Amino acid sequence: VAFGGKAGVGLGVGANMLGTSTMPTVTQAYIADSTLEMDGGDLTVSAINEDAGNDPRIVAIGAGISAGLNDSTFGLGVNLSINLIYADTNAYLKGSSVTEVAGSGLVADPTLVSVTVTAKDTSSIFTVGGGVGISANALGAAIAINIIDNDVAAYLDDTSTDIDGDLIVQADATSDIYSFSLGVAANISSEGKIAGAGSVSVNQLGGATEAYISGGTSHSVVADGQVKITADNQSTIEAIAGGISLAIPFISGTSDASGAGGGTASGAVGVSVSANQIGKDQDRAETVAYIDGLSVESDGDIVLQATAILAINAVTFGGAGSITAGKDSNRKFVGTGAGAGSGNSIWSRTKAYIANSTKTGSYGVLSNDGKVSLTASDDSTVTADAGGVALALKLGKGSGAELAIGIGGATNEIHSEIDASISDSSVKAKGDVTLDADMQPVGNDASIRALTFGVGVQVTPAKGSGLNLGGGAGFSINTIRNTLNAGISDNSDVVSGSGSVKLTASDRSTIDADAAGIGIMLKFGQGSGANAGLGIGVALNDIQN
Repeated sequence: VAFGGKAGVGLGVGANMLGTSTMPTVTQAYIADSTLEMDGGDLTVSAINEDAGNDPRIVAIGAGISAGLNDSTFGLGVNLSINLIYADTNAYLKGSSVTEVAGSGLVADPTLVSVTVTAKDTSSIFTVGGGVGISANALGAAIAINIIDNDVAAYLDDTSTDIDGDLIVQADATSDIYSFSLGVAANISSEGKIAGAGSVSVNQLGGATEAYISGGTSHSVVADGQVKITADNQSTIEAIAGGISLAIPFISGTSDASGAGGGTASGAVGVSVSANQIGKDQDRAETVAYIDGLSVESDGDIVLQATAILAINAVTFGGAGSITAGKDSNRKFVGTGAGAGSGNSIWSRTKAYIANSTKTGSYGVLSNDGKVSLTASDDSTVTADAGGVALALKLGKGSGAELAIGIGGATNEIHSEIDASISDSSVKAKGDVTLDADMQPVGNDASIRALTFGVGVQVTPAKGSGLNLGGGAGFSINTIRNTLNAGISDNSDVVSGSGSVKLTASDRSTIDADAAGIGIMLKFGQGSGANAGLGIGVALNDIQN
């Protein structure tokens, strides 16, 4: 917080880091290069890295405030918040064996042996930042940078089991970013000056969520109960960014006398920008469940399921207002501009597959009394609202140009690869063998929903001349590029004893986009000059799957 005569500068800075990209925090539970014999009970290997209670892992609240109350002062208020989480969470059995030894006398009442391997991560960031500048020349800015990049893995690698119970391998990841940033600026001088406010919010989520069983042909997994391998990724970005500026010098400019060349210029600009990303083009957010290499046999169902529920919800707004008044409101130029925009993209890969699994004289994946199912599901959504509103109000007499421009825009992209497949493997089930690759937004909402608008209002109720313009523009560019595959390939042998073999690839992606531009020019007094109002709204939508 700063208050000054000539100048005031308020700066707020916060930086919070849990791990780095090269040295993430590590949470792990494992059994490696070991032999376990059990006469009953459960073997549980669990690695949990989660927020405490319902509180976010990082909470950051900050502001930069400055104020100068003289005509010659400069006010700058800036807040910068940087919050980073990099973590690896692993639960696994590697180079080991787990065997149920019945009747060994280790326990008086032997029960079924079940094995559960779980890796879970919940990480969230909550940040609020504001920058406020009040002065003759005022600038207010709020900047937030938030990144969560976590890898979560649960697996058996080069490990054999022979148990009478269930084998469960599950990896769960939940990452959330909640960001609010606001820049405010006010020009309160009698001189014609400038007020500028802006906010920038950058939010990124990444990482891989994997659950799998893998190994060489010398290893095998046998479980008389069900075998269930699940990977679940639920990641959300909620971002709100705004910029509001006001120029309210109520007395006419005094650099030159009214009628002797004109007064000074004044203006107000409010801008907000939000960039939100889940995954990247060359480093997609992966959710994968698979069996690779070794053989798996069960008397129950064998289920592989990969589910990605990814969402970006972005709201950006910009507001600017300028008021000139007095007997001789004769500024050379009065301008107000408001802009708001967001760029939002999801790059994901979701896979459930069996690969390179064969067994001499039998099948690589065998369900003696149940079904084999592979499901890859992606429910990605982007919601983007952006609006800019600018108002220029000229109450006094005079000449000069007065402009009010408002712009709202958004670019939204979803790029998903969804795969349910069997390759170079032999698979048999007594019941159905099903492969499902599915793309469907949660609750049957549109995959991308965009609302963008721009409003510019210029009002001149008094006598005057000059150029008076009110303009608004709203636009959005929305793109969906999905690849879905449900397939059996590479000389695979797939058998259903008494059921069916079903392959389904289903894409229900949609875009719902509204864009509006409103320009209003109201002139009530006498005078000459050009007067215009202009509005433009454009939405470009492209689905190529």
